[in-house]
Amino acid sequence: MSDNAIFVRLFVLAKDDTAAERLRGSVRQILSRHGLIVRDVPPKRYWKIPELFGVFMVLRPAARLPEAFSAILRELGSPWVEHRSSDGGDWAIWNGSPTASFLIPEARWAYLEAGKQPIDAGNGEP
Repeated sequence: MSDNAIFVRLFVLAKDDTAAERLRGSVRQILSRHGLIVRDVPPKRYWKIPELFGVFMVLRPAARLPEAFSAILRELGSPWVEHRSSDGGDWAIWNGSPTASFLIPEARWAYLEAGKQPIDAGNGEP
């Protein structure tokens, strides 16, 4: 199945699995305001930086894809490095820094991608 989707990958600072799971719930609550979450992978410790956990979700937006993508970026934080494409393959990266802000303070890095891609393929990780 292929459909319009927004792919969200976020790395958060968490002391353990329980804390990472709590942050995953916060991300889920924020994203669910913008549509239906169709894939939600449990947090996994990042092998390069063990104090970070990866959170991965796929959202089927309720609004048109470009509007939903922009709304999520605005809500989550700033600044984003954005790439907009005429074919709908938009993506954005957020890097934690002293001048950056994010709705979830434990966030250290985020990647969002919007497009028409398979939402039920693979193991849930891009």
